[in-house]
Amino acid sequence: MAEEIDRSGTIAQDTNEALNFLQNLADKQLELFKRTITDELKSADQSKTLPITAIIKRDGQTRSFLAKESDNIDKIIDTIADVFIGKKDATTGITSVLKTLVKVFLGTSQGEEQHRETYFAYTDGISLFRLDFMAWKRNVKAESLRTHTESVSAFYYTISVIDVHKVDFQTFVALYQDVLDKSDLTPDEIIAAIRKLKEIYDELKEQSRPALQQHYARNYGPHLLQLD
Repeated sequence: MAEEIDRSGTIAQDTNEALNFLQNLADKQLELFKRTITDELKSADQSKTLPITAIIKRDGQTRSFLAKESDNIDKIIDTIADVFIGKKDATTGITSVLKTLVKVFLGTSQGEEQHRETYFAYTDGISLFRLDFMAWKRNVKAESLRTHTESVSAFYYTISVIDVHKVDFQTFVALYQDVLDKSDLTPDEIIAAIRKLKEIYDELKEQSRPALQQHYARNYGPHLLQLD
Protein backbone atom coordinates (compact mmCIF):
# COMPACT_ATOMS: atom_id res chain seq x y z
CA MET A 1 0.00 0.00 0.00
CA ALA A 2 2.91 2.39 0.62
CA GLU A 3 3.82 2.48 -3.07
CA GLU A 4 0.15 2.93 -3.91
CA ILE A 5 -0.06 6.02 -1.66
CA ASP A 6 3.25 7.54 -2.79
CA ARG A 7 2.17 8.08 -6.37
CA SER A 8 4.53 11.02 -6.92
CA GLY A 9 7.62 9.63 -5.22
CA THR A 10 8.30 13.08 -3.71
CA ILE A 11 6.54 13.11 -0.34
CA ALA A 12 7.77 15.39 2.45
CA GLN A 13 9.26 13.71 5.51
CA ASP A 14 6.41 14.59 7.91
CA THR A 15 3.81 13.54 5.38
CA ASN A 16 5.67 10.30 4.74
CA GLU A 17 5.74 9.55 8.47
CA ALA A 18 1.99 10.12 8.71
CA LEU A 19 1.37 7.81 5.76
CA ASN A 20 3.63 5.18 7.32
CA PHE A 21 1.54 5.47 10.49
CA LEU A 22 -1.60 4.75 8.46
CA GLN A 23 0.14 1.80 6.83
CA ASN A 24 1.02 0.41 10.27
CA LEU A 25 -2.57 0.81 11.40
CA ALA A 26 -3.78 -1.16 8.39
CA ASP A 27 -1.15 -3.88 8.95
CA LYS A 28 -2.20 -4.22 12.60
CA GLN A 29 -5.82 -4.58 11.52
CA LEU A 30 -4.86 -7.48 9.26
CA GLU A 31 -3.13 -9.25 12.14
CA LEU A 32 -6.10 -8.55 14.43
CA PHE A 33 -8.50 -9.92 11.81
CA LYS A 34 -6.50 -13.12 11.50
CA ARG A 35 -6.54 -13.70 15.27
CA THR A 36 -10.22 -12.77 15.58
CA ILE A 37 -11.41 -15.07 12.80
CA THR A 38 -9.22 -17.94 14.00
CA ASP A 39 -10.58 -17.59 17.55
CA GLU A 40 -14.15 -17.47 16.20
CA LEU A 41 -13.62 -20.64 14.16
CA LYS A 42 -12.14 -22.43 17.16
CA SER A 43 -15.18 -21.57 19.27
CA ALA A 44 -17.82 -22.03 16.56
CA ASP A 45 -19.54 -24.81 18.51
CA GLN A 46 -20.01 -22.55 21.53
CA SER A 47 -20.97 -19.45 19.52
CA LYS A 48 -23.60 -21.40 17.55
CA THR A 49 -22.06 -20.54 14.17
CA LEU A 50 -20.96 -23.09 11.55
CA PRO A 51 -18.22 -25.38 12.95
CA ILE A 52 -15.36 -26.34 10.65
CA THR A 53 -12.80 -29.09 10.24
CA ALA A 54 -9.96 -27.15 8.57
CA ILE A 55 -9.04 -23.94 6.77
CA ILE A 56 -8.27 -24.18 3.06
CA LYS A 57 -7.53 -20.56 2.26
CA ARG A 58 -6.88 -17.28 4.09
CA ASP A 59 -5.37 -13.99 3.07
CA GLY A 60 -5.79 -10.23 3.28
CA GLN A 61 -4.62 -6.96 1.88
CA THR A 62 -4.48 -3.23 2.56
CA ARG A 63 -5.69 -0.54 0.17
CA SER A 64 -5.42 3.21 -0.30
CA PHE A 65 -8.25 5.07 -1.98
CA LEU A 66 -8.88 8.52 -3.50
CA ALA A 67 -12.39 9.82 -4.18
CA LYS A 68 -11.38 10.85 -7.70
CA GLU A 69 -10.89 7.15 -8.43
CA SER A 70 -14.62 6.52 -7.87
CA ASP A 71 -15.22 6.30 -11.63
CA ASN A 72 -12.88 3.33 -11.60
CA ILE A 73 -14.33 1.75 -8.46
CA ASP A 74 -15.73 -1.31 -10.24
CA LYS A 75 -12.24 -2.27 -11.41
CA ILE A 76 -10.95 -1.82 -7.87
CA ILE A 77 -13.76 -4.00 -6.51
CA ASP A 78 -13.07 -6.68 -9.13
CA THR A 79 -9.41 -6.76 -8.08
CA ILE A 80 -10.27 -7.09 -4.41
CA ALA A 81 -12.95 -9.74 -4.96
CA ASP A 82 -10.61 -11.81 -7.15
CA VAL A 83 -8.04 -11.84 -4.36
CA PHE A 84 -10.61 -12.95 -1.80
CA ILE A 85 -12.52 -15.54 -3.76
CA GLY A 86 -10.56 -16.59 -6.81
CA LYS A 87 -12.45 -17.63 -9.92
CA LYS A 88 -12.16 -21.35 -9.16
CA ASP A 89 -13.76 -20.88 -5.74
CA ALA A 90 -16.61 -18.61 -6.84
CA THR A 91 -20.09 -20.12 -6.95
CA THR A 92 -23.45 -18.67 -7.87
CA GLY A 93 -23.97 -15.38 -6.06
CA ILE A 94 -20.95 -15.42 -3.71
CA THR A 95 -18.80 -13.10 -5.83
CA SER A 96 -21.72 -10.71 -6.30
CA VAL A 97 -22.41 -10.65 -2.56
CA LEU A 98 -18.81 -9.85 -1.69
CA LYS A 99 -18.40 -7.22 -4.42
CA THR A 100 -21.54 -5.43 -3.24
CA LEU A 101 -20.37 -5.53 0.37
CA VAL A 102 -16.92 -4.11 -0.44
CA LYS A 103 -18.32 -1.48 -2.81
CA VAL A 104 -20.75 -0.14 -0.22
CA PHE A 105 -18.05 -0.22 2.44
CA LEU A 106 -15.53 1.73 0.33
CA GLY A 107 -18.17 4.21 -0.76
CA THR A 108 -19.24 5.12 2.78
CA SER A 109 -17.67 8.37 3.97
CA GLN A 110 -19.44 8.92 7.30
CA GLY A 111 -17.32 8.51 10.41
CA GLU A 112 -13.58 8.53 10.89
CA GLU A 113 -13.17 4.77 11.33
CA GLN A 114 -15.42 1.90 10.26
CA HIS A 115 -15.51 -1.89 10.61
CA ARG A 116 -17.48 -4.63 8.92
CA GLU A 117 -17.66 -8.33 9.78
CA THR A 118 -19.74 -11.10 8.22
CA TYR A 119 -19.67 -14.71 7.08
CA PHE A 120 -21.30 -16.75 4.32
CA ALA A 121 -21.98 -20.40 3.54
CA TYR A 122 -21.55 -21.80 0.04
CA THR A 123 -20.50 -24.85 -1.96
CA ASP A 124 -18.05 -25.50 -4.76
CA GLY A 125 -20.03 -28.56 -5.87
CA ILE A 126 -18.10 -31.16 -3.87
CA SER A 127 -17.76 -29.62 -0.39
CA LEU A 128 -19.46 -27.15 1.95
CA PHE A 129 -17.61 -23.98 2.85
CA ARG A 130 -17.73 -21.15 5.34
CA LEU A 131 -16.28 -17.78 4.26
CA ASP A 132 -15.44 -15.30 7.02
CA PHE A 133 -14.79 -11.69 5.99
CA MET A 134 -13.63 -8.65 7.98
CA ALA A 135 -13.01 -5.11 6.77
CA TRP A 136 -11.66 -1.90 8.30
CA LYS A 137 -11.43 1.61 6.88
CA ARG A 138 -10.05 4.86 8.23
CA ASN A 139 -11.00 8.10 6.52
CA VAL A 140 -8.22 10.68 6.32
CA LYS A 141 -9.08 14.16 7.60
CA ALA A 142 -5.73 16.01 7.37
CA GLU A 143 -5.63 18.16 4.23
CA SER A 144 -1.88 17.62 3.90
CA LEU A 145 -2.54 13.90 3.37
CA ARG A 146 -5.72 13.99 1.30
CA THR A 147 -3.86 14.67 -1.97
CA HIS A 148 -2.20 11.28 -1.44
CA THR A 149 -5.00 9.27 0.12
CA GLU A 150 -8.52 9.91 1.44
CA SER A 151 -8.92 6.56 3.15
CA VAL A 152 -6.90 3.47 3.98
CA SER A 153 -8.48 0.07 4.42
CA ALA A 154 -7.73 -3.52 5.32
CA PHE A 155 -9.60 -6.67 4.27
CA TYR A 156 -9.14 -10.22 5.50
CA TYR A 157 -10.90 -13.48 4.66
CA THR A 158 -10.78 -17.15 5.58
CA ILE A 159 -12.38 -20.04 3.67
CA SER A 160 -12.97 -23.15 5.78
CA VAL A 161 -14.44 -26.61 5.28
CA ILE A 162 -17.67 -27.01 7.24
CA ASP A 163 -17.99 -29.99 9.57
CA VAL A 164 -21.05 -31.70 8.08
CA HIS A 165 -21.30 -34.06 11.07
CA LYS A 166 -22.10 -31.06 13.29
CA VAL A 167 -24.31 -29.01 10.96
CA ASP A 168 -27.83 -29.96 9.95
CA PHE A 169 -28.93 -29.32 6.38
CA GLN A 170 -31.54 -26.66 7.22
CA THR A 171 -28.99 -24.55 9.08
CA PHE A 172 -26.61 -24.60 6.14
CA VAL A 173 -29.25 -23.98 3.48
CA ALA A 174 -30.64 -21.01 5.45
CA LEU A 175 -27.26 -19.28 5.15
CA TYR A 176 -26.69 -20.44 1.57
CA GLN A 177 -30.11 -19.06 0.64
CA ASP A 178 -28.74 -15.53 1.17
CA VAL A 179 -26.13 -16.19 -1.51
CA LEU A 180 -28.64 -17.71 -3.92
CA ASP A 181 -31.07 -14.83 -3.47
CA LYS A 182 -28.40 -12.37 -4.61
CA SER A 183 -27.52 -14.41 -7.69
CA ASP A 184 -28.95 -14.15 -11.20
CA LEU A 185 -30.70 -17.50 -10.89
CA THR A 186 -34.41 -17.86 -11.58
CA PRO A 187 -36.66 -19.29 -8.83
CA ASP A 188 -36.66 -22.68 -10.60
CA GLU A 189 -32.85 -22.62 -10.83
CA ILE A 190 -32.60 -21.78 -7.13
CA ILE A 191 -34.81 -24.77 -6.30
CA ALA A 192 -32.59 -26.97 -8.48
CA ALA A 193 -29.47 -25.59 -6.76
CA ILE A 194 -30.89 -26.43 -3.33
CA ARG A 195 -31.74 -29.94 -4.48
CA LYS A 196 -28.19 -30.38 -5.74
CA LEU A 197 -26.92 -29.03 -2.44
CA LYS A 198 -28.94 -31.67 -0.58
CA GLU A 199 -27.30 -34.39 -2.67
CA ILE A 200 -23.84 -33.01 -1.83
CA TYR A 201 -24.72 -32.72 1.86
CA ASP A 202 -26.11 -36.27 2.07
CA GLU A 203 -23.10 -37.72 0.28
CA LEU A 204 -20.68 -35.96 2.62
CA LYS A 205 -22.70 -36.80 5.74
CA GLU A 206 -22.61 -40.51 4.93
CA GLN A 207 -18.82 -40.56 4.86
CA SER A 208 -16.76 -41.23 7.98
CA ARG A 209 -14.47 -38.54 9.32
CA PRO A 210 -11.32 -40.29 8.02
CA ALA A 211 -12.92 -40.60 4.59
CA LEU A 212 -13.84 -36.92 4.62
CA GLN A 213 -10.29 -35.97 5.59
CA GLN A 214 -9.04 -37.93 2.60
CA HIS A 215 -11.61 -36.18 0.39
CA TYR A 216 -10.47 -32.74 1.57
CA ALA A 217 -6.78 -33.64 1.33
CA ARG A 218 -7.27 -34.97 -2.20
CA ASN A 219 -9.10 -31.86 -3.42
CA TYR A 220 -7.52 -29.08 -1.35
CA GLY A 221 -4.34 -30.72 -0.10
CA PRO A 222 -1.84 -27.93 -0.94
CA HIS A 223 -3.99 -25.39 0.92
CA LEU A 224 -5.36 -27.44 3.81
CA LEU A 225 -4.54 -25.85 7.19
CA GLN A 226 -5.47 -26.94 10.66
CA LEU A 227 -6.58 -24.27 13.14
CA ASP A 228 -3.58 -22.84 14.97
